[in-house]
Amino acid sequence: MVEFISGKREITRWVNEAGTYGTLPSTGLIPLKNAVITPNDVQEWEEVPGATTDAITSTYEAGVQDSKFNLKYAPQTWRLLVMAYGKATNTTSGDNYLHTFGYKTAKDLESFSVQRIKNATTDIIDTYKGCKVNVFTVSWNAGGGGTGKFVECSLDCLAKEVVETETEKTEEASPSAYALLQSRQVIVTLNGTDYTHCLSGSIVMNNNLSDGFYADATLTNTRGETEPQLRKWTGSFTIQYEDDDVFDLWKAGTSVSGACTVKFQRSATDYALFTFTGFRLNSAPDETKLDGFNTMSINWTADSCIPTVLDSRDDYYETS
Repeated sequence: MVEFISGKREITRWVNEAGTYGTLPSTGLIPLKNAVITPNDVQEWEEVPGATTDAITSTYEAGVQDSKFNLKYAPQTWRLLVMAYGKATNTTSGDNYLHTFGYKTAKDLESFSVQRIKNATTDIIDTYKGCKVNVFTVSWNAGGGGTGKFVECSLDCLAKEVVETETEKTEEASPSAYALLQSRQVIVTLNGTDYTHCLSGSIVMNNNLSDGFYADATLTNTRGETEPQLRKWTGSFTIQYEDDDVFDLWKAGTSVSGACTVKFQRSATDYALFTFTGFRLNSAPDETKLDGFNTMSINWTADSCIPTVLDSRDDYYETS
């Protein structure tokens, strides 16, 4: 009898490589909830036209090999955001800790490893090493009523290498007991006005990783650990609106100078706040909705963003 591999038995864990590339501790990997990995490995082939006169055939030589993957998960905390942003500064705030995100001195990114275990008669273990985040997306959708759907993080990553049949590592001794974040807990603030009736939205941070890759005497074709070139912030909101305030902001065609934030709030002492500067509205169309309240779809861009997180964890990664 053949046992098919059941996706329900898959486990995905990650760990910061802490300056030691590809070295995974035997324990301490951080489990991810509702995690889905979609590999996107690419092997480029460089065409070499035939050398003889009137040749109509070609040969191909191996070009750069990219080990790419997309990782989606439902966040319990925001520790993995450190890998995409740069660093976090942790300070005591009452009984909790305030984590302020910022650029590293060299404006580079820490690398991390992701281990994917497919449990079956014989387990299949894939370990992605030297991972860096190219695009980090946070999205939410409160449609469907009830208690609200989960917030989702999506990471487009580039890895240095993928190793199969790596020894399985175990999760951290005290895995996070936090509940998953829900879309109904999101508050959008535009120009100082709170829109708690934000039905859906997204925040997209694009690091635009460079195309650098390792090279040595053997002329390896494997991509190396790349670094950000130009960070861009974009996104969208779908809100139920009451007046023309947002239209006025869009028609002004300038950067919004009031508070523009997105807050993921469990409680007054447990939240993540994304604060934008240079916030601009690209479009703000509204469709007539005869069977309900009218909604407005906002597409935006921003110069920069500083996330801050308040929670009870003291183990966000502080890197120089």
